[in-house]
Amino acid sequence: MHHYNKVPLSLPKSNKLRVLITGGAGFVGSHLVDRLLERGDSVIVVDNFFTGRKENIMHHLTNPYFELIRHDVVEPILLEVDQIYHLAGAYTRSRYSST
Repeated sequence: MHHYNKVPLSLPKSNKLRVLITGGAGFVGSHLVDRLLERGDSVIVVDNFFTGRKENIMHHLTNPYFELIRHDVVEPILLEVDQIYHLAGAYTRSRYSST
């Protein structure tokens, strides 16, 4: 039996995390961004917008605890964070296209 941890609703102020979400502008990633910011974490989203949508995260752009980096995760990036949620995926049009 697997027990999966849910994202807690709040953390003590001393436990505020700096979290990286790759693919954070996608459907799942953007909802995780919402939850982590509500919890009080500082969130960095890395997305190349191949499949993610800027509209999914636009409402966070003025939040001082939110940072957006347009970047393709196939290229290295150096960031200091406490947690990483890797939700970005390689997208190859030929793989999903019938042509």
